[in-house]
Amino acid sequence: MTTKIRVMKEEDIDSIMDIWIQENISAHNFIDEKYWKTNKDKVQNQILKSKTFVYEDENEIKGFIGLSGNYIEGLFVKSQYQRRGIGKELLKHCKGIFWSLILKVYSENEAAYNAPINGNCVFLFLTLPFYLLAYQSVGITYVAVTNNLRLSLSAGSFYTAIGFTFAGVTYPVFAMPTLGCIFANLLPIHHWLKIGLGQTLLGIPVKYQLHVCLVLLLFCLLPLPFLPKLKRNAADEKCWGKY
Repeated sequence: MTTKIRVMKEEDIDSIMDIWIQENISAHNFIDEKYWKTNKDKVQNQILKSKTFVYEDENEIKGFIGLSGNYIEGLFVKSQYQRRGIGKELLKHCKGIFWSLILKVYSENEAAYNAPINGNCVFLFLTLPFYLLAYQSVGITYVAVTNNLRLSLSAGSFYTAIGFTFAGVTYPVFAMPTLGCIFANLLPIHHWLKIGLGQTLLGIPVKYQLHVCLVLLLFCLLPLPFLPKLKRNAADEKCWGKY
């Protein structure tokens, strides 16, 4: 077995770009594949200009790390070879070259308070009311369906309490069991965080995230079928003060 970490050669670029596209599509399943394919040439030029090391095993490139100075621009390992210490070996190799390594997650042109806004700030904040209204709409739906404020509060508390667990930040949604994936998509926070991460760290063009905004809008429309029932209950004295 021949394993080595070496400087990228120009003839390695096709293998490296295949890894870059496949792993980005796999890790960011909420982003349209067209986004990665559209930016392939731009990224390829950046990789050719950067200091890139590849992990080669049995004449196969299984991972790579790209640096600009001591900034880590990207670290990728083929899915089938992940959790085998390849990423750790690539980092260890680079640590032997540089005194320090810094993970670069946002542009050098920092906004106020060092906020990492690489995308459209206006779009990010315009979608925030949809996110807030989405949760309020879910609460209104609970009240309309149960006609019981105490039960609605309990259900709402459970629904929101585990929101961050299934939001997809601390643990990726695509790696969750099927029921976990389904529940995650029933949470407005999961969808708004796609926009939040997309417009801050990733700088995704707005057109690739409009469908996520549409999902939040659908949450906002959720109570509409139940409004007649809610109106009847509000006008019925027997329902007043019902807990």
